[in-house]
Amino acid sequence: MPNFIPYPLTHGLLADLSTDEFPTQLRGWNNGTLYLPNTGTHFGYIQQGGLDILDLPNRGFFSLKPGMYFSLPGAGTLLGGGQGIVITRLGYKGMFSIGGPKVTPASMRSTSQLESIRLSTLIRVCA
Repeated sequence: MPNFIPYPLTHGLLADLSTDEFPTQLRGWNNGTLYLPNTGTHFGYIQQGGLDILDLPNRGFFSLKPGMYFSLPGAGTLLGGGQGIVITRLGYKGMFSIGGPKVTPASMRSTSQLESIRLSTLIRVCA
């Protein structure tokens, strides 16, 4: 098997390696709704546009922008008019997390705004 296989960014399942030593599936998300089953932990990246994640096990709702990433254990739904990828590690229960492009103090309006972001990130990771 080659080390790198290019895939067109179409909507839905792009590759199914569920019989591999490390069972994995690759999905594309392209301007629509993508349902993620409760089969493992989903790792995603938003390439362009916006994305809302409905975290079904915890009933959370999160909005992400281009350049952000997420880790979602269990079932969930991706909603939005953008593009990205989701890699599912089948049978693995990871932790929920979201993140994205580095925020620098120079890009912030005030120090209190930066502290607010640090605090909200800590809350999301610990929750």
